[in-house]
Amino acid sequence: MKNHANVTIAVLSISAVILASAVIVGYLSDQPAYADTPARRGDYIMNTGAWSSSRDLLYIIDVPKQLLNVYAYDINSNAVQLVDQVNLRLAFRDR
Repeated sequence: MKNHANVTIAVLSISAVILASAVIVGYLSDQPAYADTPARRGDYIMNTGAWSSSRDLLYIIDVPKQLLNVYAYDINSNAVQLVDQVNLRLAFRDR
């Protein structure tokens, strides 16, 4: 019985060390999470992207109008603002 108790304690101790190491490595790593999967609903395609390490952008393509709108969240005004608009017809015209 004592031998089983020692093995159980050893396995639990090793598991605790592995889990603690995973938590510490996850906490110390400063890798941002990117949501790179576009979403399409009706006539719009939406995707996110990073402008900097502290600012994200929302890209929305209006397919029928062939426009790309870029939005960013402004912390000071607590609002989403239009950053840029690109006419995709002009950007991808034949040369």
